[in-house]
Amino acid sequence: PGLEENIPFGHTLPLLQWLRQCIHQKGRFYTSNELCATVTGEPLNTAHFMQYAKEKYAAIYELPS
Repeated sequence: PGLEENIPFGHTLPLLQWLRQCIHQKGRFYTSNELCATVTGEPLNTAHFMQYAKEKYAAIYELPS
């Protein structure tokens, strides 16, 4: 909770703790797809990144979204 609000202020310890517990410790036991599905509920999906990139660059370069 509050992750997006805290990162700009450099408060990244909660994120690092979560990464260590939920990702780093399990990384050697699961494939990338298995780990992603365990954490997010779905396998790796490029559609999420593409949506993020379109929104970001549309705003920066005043492109239609």
